[in-house]
This record gives sequence, structure tokens and C-alpha cells, in this order.
Amino acid sequence: MARHPLAVLGGIAVLYAAVQLVVVRHPVAFAWDEAIYVTEVSPEHDPIYFAPTRARGISFLVAPLVVITGSLTALRVFLTVASAGGLFLAFWPWVRIRPGAGLAAAALFSTTWVAVFYGSQVSPNLFSALAAVAVAGLFVLALDSPGTRRLEWGVAGAAALVGLFRPYDLSTLGLGLGLGTLGFAGRGDPAGSWGARLARLTWRHPARRALTALGIGGLAGWTPWLIDSTRFGGPAAALRRAVIETSGGSGTAGWGFHLTSHLAATDGPVVLYNPIPQPIPWGGAVWWASWLLVGVAGVALAAKASRRPAGIALVAGLSAFAGYVFITPMAPRFLLPSYGLIAVATGFGLAELAGRARRRRMIPMVGLFSAVAVFGVVLAWQLAAGSAFLAQERTKRERFEVLGAIVAEQAHGAECWVWSELGHPQVELASGCRGRRLDPHAPEPTALMVAKAEELGVVYLLALSTPDRDSFLRGLPNMPLPIEDSRDWDLYVFSNDDP
Repeated sequence: MARHPLAVLGGIAVLYAAVQLVVVRHPVAFAWDEAIYVTEVSPEHDPIYFAPTRARGISFLVAPLVVITGSLTALRVFLTVASAGGLFLAFWPWVRIRPGAGLAAAALFSTTWVAVFYGSQVSPNLFSALAAVAVAGLFVLALDSPGTRRLEWGVAGAAALVGLFRPYDLSTLGLGLGLGTLGFAGRGDPAGSWGARLARLTWRHPARRALTALGIGGLAGWTPWLIDSTRFGGPAAALRRAVIETSGGSGTAGWGFHLTSHLAATDGPVVLYNPIPQPIPWGGAVWWASWLLVGVAGVALAAKASRRPAGIALVAGLSAFAGYVFITPMAPRFLLPSYGLIAVATGFGLAELAGRARRRRMIPMVGLFSAVAVFGVVLAWQLAAGSAFLAQERTKRERFEVLGAIVAEQAHGAECWVWSELGHPQVELASGCRGRRLDPHAPEPTALMVAKAEELGVVYLLALSTPDRDSFLRGLPNMPLPIEDSRDWDLYVFSNDDP
């Protein structure tokens, strides 16, 4: 075990930042979601439509820099430093609980391609995950340190941060921590069934106090979203729209569908809407299986003092995982909170195997060497998968940046509007025009398009699909664009002279 575990944790955080800077190689152009979050606080752009699925935490985080400079490189470096600092703070409670487990967990989580890529992105999921890991660690410390108000306030504050970034993550986390607390007894906990334990948890019991702190923080974390939901007719209407938009219209399509979809997306893409079954990468399957098996082993083999924190982390991680498996197959980044928490349980498993191996027990020694070998293979796969994903994502994002630059050149600095078949938030941000999504097959232009053409003289339309015979695009002036894509992009000009 390291003599100075916090120094080692700091080294892991520094390496995490260095890997981001070396592997991701900035600047990387804005993604769809990033364009939306940045325009919320940018003084140079009008806000883009903010869906009920979103919360404003990540916009608040980048606001101090965005209002000062529009430099994309500065923004990426700022988020890299912020994510590395967040990694240190998130796993610090776990290093206090069990140094070897906390350090192993931080190393495992920070070497996943998802954590490496999203550390420098204007995306809430990584920061929600780090806050969730911190909540769980502070929660466990509060359970074992009755009456320590500083820890209870820490639980409430970290929970509020989770809610500020991703309110839904806070709900699944709270459920998991509650179930884990009832499922794994600690010192002085009542024995018997879950009902008996719950009934005997008085206010003075540390579990009741920790859960109360979690509830207070949770309420604070949900409050900004609840206030924002008035734009959609209140919380119920906003939640209904959020579920529909998050599921891509598919709703709760069943366990097997979403489980295999998430597993298929362990090596990308950034968003997976296609309901057609996708091939499952072998590395992703080994990644999930190895983490889960070693995590379960950590809970099963640990002494009572370590079983509770490991079990709470595992249950909370599985709760966060199930929360998205049952709702959406959309994006690998949604699983970041579950990866962070399950990594903690896996760290306990590795620490337990290492402790038993040091006592020269043959079976634990073989298990430790096997786990390290498997994790080495998974790490190599993570690097290869992340590099391939990044190359594809960089090309896709740069395409929209070029499209936006072309539209900006056409506009010559005048007020402008642009409709784009794909990536309209990125095109809007890159062009400086107001953007909307274009349906190239529509027989008539939208009322807004006609109004803006009459007001400004012309509006710009970016289409990559061949328009239907009865599409209003037929007959409009257009020019092919030199965009690297398997399909051809065209720029159409719709003016107030067009019928």
C-alpha cells in the first residue's frame, strides 16, 4: 500500500489530464450538445433551444471562461484541468475509506475511453459521475462517523452538484445508496429484515442522518430543473417530454433491447439511435464482465468493515446502470456514473485480492494476477477503441464547422438564418447565424423560413439528401459543397423572390 495515498491519487489525476491532452489532441470542434450548452452563456450567440432533458450545470461551469474568451482550445484545457481536479476530489473519500481500493478505482475509471474523451467536453455526464462518486464516498464516511456534520454537509453539497448537472442521475444514485444502506449492515445497525432495520433507524442513527442529508441535497439539486420546467408546462409535462426525447421515441422497449444496445456502444458511437441489433465488441464484453465479477468478489470476500462500503458502491452503481438500461439505448456517456461507482467496488475487489495474495495464499494470488492481466487487455482495447472513436467523431464535427464557415462567408457578416439537415446547432455556432433543422423532403417551406426570407432577403439551407420530386427545394438556386462525406452536401438559397 502506498505510504502517501493522496499523493498517488494526485499523480493519477495529473496523468488523467495528460492522457486527455495527448490522446484527444485539441482543439476538437463542438458537438451538438456542446453547442447548445455553450450558447446558453456565450455573450456572442443567441441561446439554442434547451430541451427538458437538459440541466444547466455544465453551462454554469464553463460560463466564467466563455464570457471572457471564445477560444475553443482554452475551453478544452479548462475542462481538462477541471475534470482532473474533480477526479481527485471524487475519489478522495474512497482513499480515506480504503486507500488501495480508492486508488485502484480512480485508475480504472480514468483509463476508460469514455472518461478520457468526455473530460474535456462541454458535457454534464462526466462531472455528474465524479460528483456521484464523491456523494457515495462521503455518504459511507458519514455512516461510520456518527454526528460529523461536516461530512453530512458534504453529502448534501455533492448531491446538489449531481442534480445541478443531471437531476435524473441524482434519483438513481439516491435509490442505490438507500438500498445499499439497508442491504449492508454496519457497526451498531439493527439486525433482521430490511423492514426491521428501517423501523429501528432513529434520527440519531448515522444512516438516518446521512439519508436526510442526501435528501436535502437532492431537493436542492432538483430545484433549478423544477423551476426551468415551467417553460414546458410544469414538471409533469417536462418529464413526459424528457422521457420521449431521451428514448428517441422508443419508450421503454425492454431489458434485452437496451442492455445489448449499451453493450454494443461500448466502443462508440457517441449516440446510438438505430434499433437494429449492432455487433457487440469483445473488448466491451470483457470490460463489463471483469469489472462486475471483481466488484462482486470484493463484496463477497471483504471483511465486514470493508463489505459495507464496497456493497453500497456496487448497489449504487448497478442502480445508476439500470436507470438508463430501462429508459434509453442512446449514448455511452450516460453510463459514466455507473462506471465510476462500479469501479469503486472493483477497486475493493482488487484490494482484497492483493491483501490476500500478500499473505501468500495461492488462490487469491492467481486471482489477482488473472485480474491484472485481464485489465491490461481491457486497457489496451480501451486505447484502440477510443482512438477509432475519436477519429470518427473529429471528422464528423469538423464537417459541421466547415459548413458553418461556408455559410458565414456567404452572409458577409450580415444577420442570417440557416436551416441544416444535420447538426444545425453546430452549424449555427460556427456560422453565427440562427439555426433550425431542415426537412429536405417537405413540400412547403416553414412559416418561419418564409418570414425570415422576407425580413432578411435570403436564408441558407444545407441539405445532403436528394430532395423529393415535390420538395420545395426543387428549383431553388444551389451549389455543391466541397465537404468530405460519403454523401453530397448542397447549399440552397431561399429568397423572398421564391414562390
